Amino acid sequence: MIRKILLFIILPYLPFLVCSQEICSREVIPDSLWEDAHSIVLDYAVTFKETNNKEGEWNVKKTILILNDEGCDASNFVCYTDLFRDLVRFQGKIYDDKGKLMLKIKRGDLKVSELFDGLASDDMSFFYECPQKRCPFTVEYEWTIKSRRGWLSYPLFCPIEFWNQSLKQASYTLDLPESKLIHVKPMHFSGVYSENSIGGRVVREWVSAPMRAYEREPFGPTLHELLPLIYIEPENFIYDKYSGSQRTWENLGLWLNELQENRCELSDDQKSKVRELTKNLESDKEKIKRLYEYLGETTRYVSIQLGVGGLQPMPAREVGQVGFGDCKALTNYMKAMLQSIDIPSIYTVISTKYPRFYQDYPSVQQMNHVILCIPQREDSLWLECTNPKIPFGYVHTGIAGHDAFLIKPEGSCIVRLPCYKDSLHIQSNVVSVDLKDSPNTTAVVRYKSFAEQYENESYLLYKDRKALFDIFRRKVDLPQVEVSEVQLQEYRTELPFLLGTYSISGMYGAKVGSRMFVPLNPFRNISFTSFDEARKYDINIREGYVDTDTIVLHLPQEYQLESIPDTEFVQSRFGSFFSEIKKESDSLTIVQRFYLKKDVYPAASQKELIDFLRLVKKAYNGKLVLKKNNPD
Repeated sequence: MIRKILLFIILPYLPFLVCSQEICSREVIPDSLWEDAHSIVLDYAVTFKETNNKEGEWNVKKTILILNDEGCDASNFVCYTDLFRDLVRFQGKIYDDKGKLMLKIKRGDLKVSELFDGLASDDMSFFYECPQKRCPFTVEYEWTIKSRRGWLSYPLFCPIEFWNQSLKQASYTLDLPESKLIHVKPMHFSGVYSENSIGGRVVREWVSAPMRAYEREPFGPTLHELLPLIYIEPENFIYDKYSGSQRTWENLGLWLNELQENRCELSDDQKSKVRELTKNLESDKEKIKRLYEYLGETTRYVSIQLGVGGLQPMPAREVGQVGFGDCKALTNYMKAMLQSIDIPSIYTVISTKYPRFYQDYPSVQQMNHVILCIPQREDSLWLECTNPKIPFGYVHTGIAGHDAFLIKPEGSCIVRLPCYKDSLHIQSNVVSVDLKDSPNTTAVVRYKSFAEQYENESYLLYKDRKALFDIFRRKVDLPQVEVSEVQLQEYRTELPFLLGTYSISGMYGAKVGSRMFVPLNPFRNISFTSFDEARKYDINIREGYVDTDTIVLHLPQEYQLESIPDTEFVQSRFGSFFSEIKKESDSLTIVQRFYLKKDVYPAASQKELIDFLRLVKKAYNGKLVLKKNNPD
């Protein structure tokens, strides 16, 4: 009888007790999932049930074992809602390393943010920062989101979210009316798929196989390129007050074009202003440039995510009146200004995160940005209307070479934006050094940075004088010098560049007895993390560029040259490097050129890459030796 009573008491809690004991046991988690892991997703279960075309419910349960401090970010909870989605239920639990329940988390414990700086939005974010820091421990979150007013895609299945996170088990269940047509795009998914028809509905389920942790590699793929993902979308949809189809890219283009209808008109006063700005300009290109400058002078960026506004531009007339808008609004406004002087342009949707579209999966969810395409006789102009700091006609790195979707009433299409050759991403230094064997050495540095190297340095234009001195001081690998007379000039051409000059003074190298040890090139350094271990993934060099240096050392008269490094020329599949020193009567000219080639290379070539970079680093760090003529 006592046993029956105990069983009656314990039985409701039995699942919890079993879970507690197993929660971080090596006996129930395969050894392979511990390898390289900072956290392990023990269970991730997602269920979405569609009630009708506008309403549905999304339930998620996620249990994560945090192994060490580096995995603690995976213990936090974050959820985003908007006009189309509500968080209606939430609970969480934290267990210690023995499986003992330490803390229960309620919805009221979540931090809520409704508005962000510079953002007009009905988005809300719910966030919980896990207070437990003593590892290992386990967190468990369960939540429900109600969807309403339609959707363009079903919840993304993404059980792994971090580097060094492995997966024990995960499932995705999609419960839809039998008549619903869908597109499914699995990426790197390994597991079992099943489908059952029940009472006029179809229940589809994907169960993922366990997955090892992904570890980041230098020059390796992004996490997104490795993650197991399942994208699912309805072929036909209702989104707020609009219905549409994404059965094909052409269908999707028609819907996006519909969102722009009656939104590309200016007021009579605004049209008059456009004509006034362009009346004395002859070519279309001059007119486009002037209006692009006017756009930057009179508007600012504010993200608009109110309702369908996340996809629909504000009316152009309204943008001109209020002087702000997001990428959609500002692009549409620029299009309207050009349209008023009979210059055609095309509203263009693109992704700044991913260079390629899945062309077999038409979906607006693949895109996050809008730019303007202006067809020209020889080539198209691509305008970044959101950021006036981008020079006219320059295709910046966030979009260069990316797929783009041109939205046209007569038929939309996918094109690829141009990208610049590696040889155009140049930074060149020309340095004149008046060398002394004391802290009285002075040098003047003149440099130019083009294209992507210009982008990397353009932030300097907005720094104050003190910050500039600090930044340029860190650029020079000499411990005892001071920087002065920093000057910067921006050239906003279609291949923009930054021209800079600065001076340094102090000890250039080291004096030991009667000798001076002079650094070959203290203005360059190759910094890379050692990656001698065997790698799993191909080598992806995403940024190709050219660095050139010409350094003229004016030698002190009381010294003679004792030794110099040899001339170097290395040609590699990864690029090339050249270093030469030319001797003249009272000076030395050091010429170096480093070219790194953008490409994808086999993992087996890693040693060759390491050897190449080490050779370049050694050449940059080389020294020449001067000896005093008549030492004391």
